[in-house]
Amino acid sequence: MFADGAQRCWRLASTVLGWSPDQFWASTPTELSLSLPDGGGTWEGVSKNDLQALAAKFPDVRDR
Repeated sequence: MFADGAQRCWRLASTVLGWSPDQFWASTPTELSLSLPDGGGTWEGVSKNDLQALAAKFPDVRDR
């Protein structure tokens, strides 16, 4: 599920990189992966449907 993967990625970004939530959500999966010391390992990706559902559930505050 997308939420599980996002939570794992957030833990890495916040603890290893010291990123704020805004920095994390503004980054792309590639940016996150390239920023991690080991290249981030593998990235399973997110389906378009999961991404659209997440965007609908949590609209970007900056777009309001």
